[in-house]
Amino acid sequence: MKVGILYNYVDKVERGLDQDKVSDNEIMTTVKLVQEALRPEHEVIPVRVSRKLLLELEKDSFDVIFNLCEGFLGKVQGEAYIAGYLELLDIPYTGSDPFTLSMCLDKGKVKDVLRVNGIPTPRSQVFEDPSSPLDQTLNFPLIVKPLREDASVGIDQSSVVTDEGRLMGRVEYILRTYKQPALVEEYIDGRELNVAIIGNPPNVEVLPISEILFDLKEGKFRIVDYGAKWLEGTDEFKGTKGICPADLDRETEERVKGLALKAYRLLGCRDYARVDFRLGKDGPMVLEVNPNPGLNSDSGFARSALAKGLTYQDLVRTILDHAMRRTALTLKQPQRPREHLTDKIKARSVRLEDIPLLLKWFNDQVISKFMYSPGTINSEESLIESFFVMVHSDIDLMLEDRSTGKPLGFLSIYDQDPVNNSAEISFLIGENELRGKGLGKEIAKLSINICFEELGLNRVVASATVENVRSVKALEAVGFKRVGLLREYQIVDGKKYDEHLLEMLREDYLKLKGAQIQAGPQQ
Repeated sequence: MKVGILYNYVDKVERGLDQDKVSDNEIMTTVKLVQEALRPEHEVIPVRVSRKLLLELEKDSFDVIFNLCEGFLGKVQGEAYIAGYLELLDIPYTGSDPFTLSMCLDKGKVKDVLRVNGIPTPRSQVFEDPSSPLDQTLNFPLIVKPLREDASVGIDQSSVVTDEGRLMGRVEYILRTYKQPALVEEYIDGRELNVAIIGNPPNVEVLPISEILFDLKEGKFRIVDYGAKWLEGTDEFKGTKGICPADLDRETEERVKGLALKAYRLLGCRDYARVDFRLGKDGPMVLEVNPNPGLNSDSGFARSALAKGLTYQDLVRTILDHAMRRTALTLKQPQRPREHLTDKIKARSVRLEDIPLLLKWFNDQVISKFMYSPGTINSEESLIESFFVMVHSDIDLMLEDRSTGKPLGFLSIYDQDPVNNSAEISFLIGENELRGKGLGKEIAKLSINICFEELGLNRVVASATVENVRSVKALEAVGFKRVGLLREYQIVDGKKYDEHLLEMLREDYLKLKGAQIQAGPQQ
């Protein structure tokens, strides 16, 4: 199957602190891990979410998407927006739906739902204004968090406050820095438990419970703050350690698992989620419900999966399998890509691993000067979108030396017109030392064989600037005829270039082929 891994990457922090990018951009490690886990069975394409991508994405772009997107354009709400967009396109994807993602992003609403349904959670209050009066039923110490963030963003040792003055100062800091309300809840000085859940009703499984152990300096509050999660070298990072399974008596373990499963179902989580607890003197209390939690190899979720006997590869495949069963998606066997051959050249479909080399070639000014959009600077993301996301009829081929497998160049057959039974071709030779040795003629010969023999076209068009003498000669050598001149067709670095227009008809091809057959093999 063709599996897209959808992720977001933060170039600039729109709210909060610059260091907050660390938690967002660790997703690149997860993307690579998920890609490696799925690659043996699927064609896996990682794609970064962007405005341009959303314009190009179609239902047939992928069979299924492994959704690792946690925001969009600096908006954490974008996690839900992107899932909603996939729903509109009817593309199956892993993880929770827009409603659950949006609901769980608002910690205050989640706590309201939990309380109404008898699931214990610390008492709390949402502040949209630092001058709002404090609910006098809340007992200090309290902890102050951004209402709509995850990954411990906005949380440090100063988040735990012991009096009203510090409370209002921290609330004001959250409102100003993170541009959102502040959630204030009673701080539970107890054990921190993470419960990983995988599957969909009726096949839902609670994995072994993970625990965060604290070894912090005296006077420090036992919280998993931003430093503890993301800032290696800090005392907080060094002083927190995850273990699994947690050492719990059977009654407590069953109680925690039961509450986690109830919260999972209540909030509509799908495929996988993590429920975080504090185990204090009053028993277990739910802190947060995290749909689509982090899946890095050292995450609590991966730790729980490993304690269950699942390798990281098993975990990723299991999540995808649950999504496929939920959407009634059947496994497709990848089609064996067809190869096109001449005596010297092998042409095959572009693969993901070809992108770095194509990026080098397309951004080579010597080559790009003669391409369709001279001077355009391509990116890895734009090439991935062009070759693997956009749905079109183009045939894009990597060219290799048939005997050695060495990459030679690139051939594209595009703008196929089924009404007029025509198409256009373009090709490039990648390395300078390969040019001027007759390779262009061999590529042109291959292209017309594909166009007329395999595609059954009637007309093939090509063009080349008047400066690109070698390409014009190569095309004419296999039977193309000049049919026009496009004056001042391209402007590169202020210089205007005319463009030769060449074409070949099917009858031209058949005549040449017949003449070659009559002449017999050349000595």
